[in-house]
Amino acid sequence: MIQLFAPHPDAKQLMYLPNPEWGDVERLESTMQLHRSMNGAVVVTHIRKQVASRSYELDLQLTRMKSLEYLEFLAIWSGVKMKLVDHHAIERIGYVKVNPVELEKIRRSLVSDSTEAVSTRMEFETVQ
Repeated sequence: MIQLFAPHPDAKQLMYLPNPEWGDVERLESTMQLHRSMNGAVVVTHIRKQVASRSYELDLQLTRMKSLEYLEFLAIWSGVKMKLVDHHAIERIGYVKVNPVELEKIRRSLVSDSTEAVSTRMEFETVQ
């Protein structure tokens, strides 16, 4: 079970999400800011900042009601630092990167909303 606490560090709301489908991806993203200066004929390069962050892509299957709760949660807390506790009980601090949220219907119900299901992809980028 995935838990999203928003905002971080003073959590006011908690969102539970199911475990992701197979194929969740972890990527290392690093950024460098280069500054160059010239002294006569010599070019000097200074590396000002190197930020290494990790980005996680999670494919989720949600019920219709849970997807509506997820959309409302992101509408309120979009762009706010959050704490994510994943299905391996590892805590991560960062931001949810989805704009816009895409919900793909995978199963529909003829009787009630309880068996209707949607699929979505959530990307979480760490800052610590």
